[in-house]
Amino acid sequence: MNINKKLILTGVNVESKDDLLNQLVNRSVDAGLVESYEDYRKSVERRELEISTNMGNGIAIPHGKSVSVLNPFFAFAKLDQAIQWNPDDESKVDLIFLLGVPDKSATNDHIRLLSKLAGHLVNDDFVESLRKITCLEDALCIFEKLNFEENHEN
Repeated sequence: MNINKKLILTGVNVESKDDLLNQLVNRSVDAGLVESYEDYRKSVERRELEISTNMGNGIAIPHGKSVSVLNPFFAFAKLDQAIQWNPDDESKVDLIFLLGVPDKSATNDHIRLLSKLAGHLVNDDFVESLRKITCLEDALCIFEKLNFEENHEN
């Protein structure tokens, strides 16, 4: 899975989930990991409509599987102020991981990526370390320890 500096955002201020997702999807396109903004954004939206990706504890993991995703990736945003993730739920999120998976990937790839990330996010110390991130370098140090295949791009 790509760890791409362009996809790690710290100190983010957004008004809504849509604003944040638009920003993360745009960055995925700019990084060359997604061919079509519209196609991938729709896949993320469809998944979110099935069931919320709010995992609790201030964390959301929106994701989409699309022919527009060229390589598996994740994008990360640490918000300065938590936002409401679902209109019918008062819980807010401040740590967001957007996952992208190529449509041609086996279903197991999608589940494997989610499972690996979710496994780390149940660790309170790990989540606390995410909340202490103040810059890109802090985030890179943490994510390099996740044992994903790494591809650092400027």
